[in-house]
Amino acid sequence: MRYFSIKDLTGLGTRLLVSRGVPTKNARRAAESAVLNEAAGVNTHGITQFFYFDENVGTAIKPEAEPYLVSEKAAVALVDGNHALAQLAIDLASGIAVKKALKYGVSSVCVRNISWVAGIGVKLIPLVEKGFFAEFWAGSCFKYVAPFGGMEARLGTNPIGFGFPVPGRPPVIVDISTSAIARGKIPLLRKAGIKTPEKIFLNSRGMPVNDPSKLGAKGTLLPMGGEHYGYKGFGLSLWVEALALMSGNRYAPERVTGESFTITLTDPRAFGEMKSYEKEMKEFARLLREGKKRPGAKEIRLPGERTWAALKESRKNGVPLSEETVTRLEEMASRNGIKPLGK
Repeated sequence: MRYFSIKDLTGLGTRLLVSRGVPTKNARRAAESAVLNEAAGVNTHGITQFFYFDENVGTAIKPEAEPYLVSEKAAVALVDGNHALAQLAIDLASGIAVKKALKYGVSSVCVRNISWVAGIGVKLIPLVEKGFFAEFWAGSCFKYVAPFGGMEARLGTNPIGFGFPVPGRPPVIVDISTSAIARGKIPLLRKAGIKTPEKIFLNSRGMPVNDPSKLGAKGTLLPMGGEHYGYKGFGLSLWVEALALMSGNRYAPERVTGESFTITLTDPRAFGEMKSYEKEMKEFARLLREGKKRPGAKEIRLPGERTWAALKESRKNGVPLSEETVTRLEEMASRNGIKPLGK
């Protein structure tokens, strides 16, 4: 492993995007988001975004495009991402959602026609730090997941995220796919020769397997819950798809852009019970963490604690990257005629 500062990695991503015609301010925001995911330990959705940018900005992703507000009414709004970088639409939608939630106590903003959303958890942090209960429902372009009972890919991994403040502790941040695992983990498992504990894949014949190398050309992922309880993930995934269609997005598999998401914020202060919430949540969190641990468990962590620990470590000692990733970044820099890392 080699370690690089968040600043240096952000600089590389910014240079890449600027070389593709993205305005500097927009390039920096997209690069910052990608690096923050890597710093938080989400390496399937972190620096890998740079390679996605390298492949798609200037073709499927419009370098100078800006998202825009389509309509709004009271506590809701609709934003079109205009096939721009996803982080730009996330920033616009988040700002609108915050203003409306402060006014009405709740808000919901739908966004359509954006590029890859990537990791959700870090996008929730600034919203939760403002005191909101935050939800993020993201509809994926590419379809890798079979509906419960089926064997053909008809659904995206359709990740969902939510977060809420915990007095005296880092906020809870949950970031999960509605599939059994994130699609980005499959090549990592294959490369390492690792099988999953449960049969969460379907091979080309529709048979459940736990070996990702056995998927074949038409293999798929099962929804969260697997072969027996996948109706749970299937239901959540359908909800995400329905929100996308509600916003005017199209159901059209195999697109590079055209993803969607919905941000919903609730302001707990609007209910006038913050003292009670803070007291009860603090005690609730303590009881959860201090409960009796099952055999083999080292600790009981609240969702998001590992993220905060990884961010703290990365800010102190740098973001760890494998030699393979560093080599790919060097090749990317050379190919685009930009200054590489550490130069």
